[in-house]
Amino acid sequence: SGSEPTRGTLGGRSSRNRLALGVILGVGVAIAPPLFLPFPYPDQPPLSHTGGFGEPTCQRCHFGAPLNAPEGALSLSGPETYQPGRSYQLRVELARAGMRRAGLQLAARFSEGARAGRQARTLQATNDRLEVVVDSTGIQYAQHRHAGSTLRSPGHASWTIDWTAPDAREPVVFHLVGNAANDDA
Repeated sequence: SGSEPTRGTLGGRSSRNRLALGVILGVGVAIAPPLFLPFPYPDQPPLSHTGGFGEPTCQRCHFGAPLNAPEGALSLSGPETYQPGRSYQLRVELARAGMRRAGLQLAARFSEGARAGRQARTLQATNDRLEVVVDSTGIQYAQHRHAGSTLRSPGHASWTIDWTAPDAREPVVFHLVGNAANDDA
């Protein structure tokens, strides 16, 4: 169906203080005709489109290519484990030949127990290329702004996000979606 994230763990092992990585690789070039895309999102994507916990992905509007397209690469770099309450810098990279604009949306949530699906502490934008927006359920989404959709080098985009870990050691999952676009709105 394309709406479930590929799941793995950073560092390859699982433990109560490891970070699980849920990644949706939506790197298809958006080729939908304007009739089907009346409201492009150059400044920010619609909220709750990471593909995690039953959310749709960016493919709801950008449906010109399959999720997890083999000709693209989306990665999230961060710590293999976390110390409660400590801040970490996360790095997202998206690459695809021919990409002219790029976008992302990331959420950090508890993955197990009574708090599964709830916000896992805080995300913070590191510059004007990103913003953090909170939806009506209290989930924070780090996502591109217009300046953040502009490429700094051909076929490659990157963003950094600060994440403050929860105060207790609980499993956390990051759901991430990226969009490699051809800049046709």
